[in-house]
Amino acid sequence: MKNLNGKKIFSTFSFSIIFAAFMFLSLACGASDPAPAPEPTSTITMADVNGLVKNQEVNLLANNGLTAEQLMEVIKLCIQTDEITDVALVEENAKLSYGVLTANMALQKVPVTVKFSCSISKTGTLKMRISEVKEQNPELAPFNLTVYTKDYEAKCDAIKNSILNKLESIGNIVLTRSADFA
Repeated sequence: MKNLNGKKIFSTFSFSIIFAAFMFLSLACGASDPAPAPEPTSTITMADVNGLVKNQEVNLLANNGLTAEQLMEVIKLCIQTDEITDVALVEENAKLSYGVLTANMALQKVPVTVKFSCSISKTGTLKMRISEVKEQNPELAPFNLTVYTKDYEAKCDAIKNSILNKLESIGNIVLTRSADFA
């Protein structure tokens, strides 16, 4: 194409082709960049959960002079009346004044059983100490949680807190019910 002075100029069509070629090459160079590395992950297993909570205690003050024998009877009553659900008294030791209980709950939608001892001190402190956590059906639903490594500590804390909160809830129900008999 020539302009009025007879000099050649680029047509709009030629310019469009050059621009399209430039864009194509720019995109092609950008597409060849390596993909960013995936964010690192970590896995939380049942062994990790037990490492977090084994021997952890929940301590609640009973202000009503509750004895160890009364505590066991109130726990049995709360279980029978479904005031505390998914809890079972596994062992009762009258000589040492403690009981072993299990509580069923879900961790990340996996059903687990928390085994813990329960006793009351002479100062009136209800002590619940965790001995183990295990999957209810490890073949069907093993506990295996993959999280971003940067979130690992926070997720572990959340799991630990959910278990301790479950025990605290059980203890509060028992202590509230025991007030009726003290």
